[in-house]
Amino acid sequence: LAQCERTHLFLSETVEHKGKELRRLSLFASSDDHMNGGYSSLTHHADDKCLVHVPFSDGLLGYAARTGRDITIPDARGDARFDMLLDVQMGFRTTSLMSIPVHDSEDKASIIGVLLVCNKHGAGAFTPTDTTFARIFARQIAKLYTKYIGDAEERKAREDE
Repeated sequence: LAQCERTHLFLSETVEHKGKELRRLSLFASSDDHMNGGYSSLTHHADDKCLVHVPFSDGLLGYAARTGRDITIPDARGDARFDMLLDVQMGFRTTSLMSIPVHDSEDKASIIGVLLVCNKHGAGAFTPTDTTFARIFARQIAKLYTKYIGDAEERKAREDE
């Protein structure tokens, strides 16, 4: 995807924190150019707890999740919204990035996640064509997610019978 160093998929979730509901993004899957396009499920501990969370209120990921707008930035560290804590948590140095909201395939106003694409190879900045491909990929993710949730609900209903 877009000839980049890393791609991450963060999914939206609501959790209780200090008696309040908090919306956040949790890392679901990652890929990097050393994996030949494969995805890693090493984003969770053995107890299935996610290693990386980003509140909707924080950084470029949170901005994309809150607004539903794509973000393409050639110099991430030069943007005031960039949160370097994510780089620290991931052991990575982001330069250029695309942050693409993943809209629910049945309710376009609802954001189910954010696709983060990092560090364009070569030119250094992502192109409009890269953004178009990332949007298409995000739509496919949304369709698969909706099907998975529907299938899971159907399985649960059968188990409850």
